[in-house]
Amino acid sequence: MSRRLIRPDAGIDAVFQADRHARAEGKEPAFQMIVPPDPSQPAVLPMKAAYDFFMERSAKTTGWENKVTVRSLELLRGYRPGLVTDSISPTPLLMVVAQGDSMMTPADLCLEAYQRAREPKELLMLPGEHFEAYSGKNLETMNAKEIEFMKKWLCS
Repeated sequence: MSRRLIRPDAGIDAVFQADRHARAEGKEPAFQMIVPPDPSQPAVLPMKAAYDFFMERSAKTTGWENKVTVRSLELLRGYRPGLVTDSISPTPLLMVVAQGDSMMTPADLCLEAYQRAREPKELLMLPGEHFEAYSGKNLETMNAKEIEFMKKWLCS
């Protein structure tokens, strides 16, 4: 999953290595832009949908900075949550999957992970891309399902 999430920008491994060396020498960590106004710029999430999502929400808050440490980006390469879905049982699992998500949490990989998970488990499929889950009807549907799930498994 992580290889789809981190775009293979030319020189990114050199950036990771330089940051590791600098931190080992006691220097401040390097930072990377999270979302760029131009998707061709180096960034953690170089997609227009990500930029629009973060900029819309950051306009409503104060203090958010459009940056993350290079080390955080490097660690994102190890993000493989589907590797343990078959090991968390008997802990109840609710997986919410955006059907059109091809970049952040690709739907096909999420569904493979869900198939490996043991019971008890529930799946909620939402239409649209990744960030569409966080607004409008999808957000209402997801919140209602999460509340129902929590009541079922935490209040019984």
